[in-house]
Amino acid sequence: MARKFQIKRGLKENIPTLAQGELGFTTNSNAEQLYVGNGATNIPMARQDALDTHKSDTTAHVTAAERTKWNGKQDALSFDSTPTSGSTKPVTSGGVYKALQNVQQSLTFDNTPTAGSSNPVKSSGIKSALDEKQAKVTVSGILKGDGNGGVTAAAAGTDYAPAYTYGTTDLTAGTSTLATGKLYFVYE
Repeated sequence: MARKFQIKRGLKENIPTLAQGELGFTTNSNAEQLYVGNGATNIPMARQDALDTHKSDTTAHVTAAERTKWNGKQDALSFDSTPTSGSTKPVTSGGVYKALQNVQQSLTFDNTPTAGSSNPVKSSGIKSALDEKQAKVTVSGILKGDGNGGVTAAAAGTDYAPAYTYGTTDLTAGTSTLATGKLYFVYE
């Protein structure tokens, strides 16, 4: 005599929590589903129509043709062991580290501006050079700033001292020829 093997069945909402390894089958219209219990929950088993739909999903799966195409996109990388001018290859981190070790650690400063030098210049050297150049500037008139970036002609005796002459030759009052508007300084 043949024995009948039966499992719990019925509408999904009527199936109780199945014991571990116990089978259950829902009879809902167009939603039949097999479940296996684990003692705490009912675990749904995949239906063949769901497996077929999943297998034919070309968005979720990569075809052999797509895989071949993707594999051909990136060439194998090769690396330079040190930074190399004109190279398009990436550099190994060890090569970058080695190159950084060879970088000049401190700057050399020029004391004054020097033609052809690529060194920075000390600010005191720049000031000295400007002061030296300032002393050599000659102008036909003297200009004064208005404090707003504009300039106007300066007035002799008001905005600056008049021209002066200095030397060690004694001047004698009434006999030495002196120009009007000029200051004379005599020193020993």
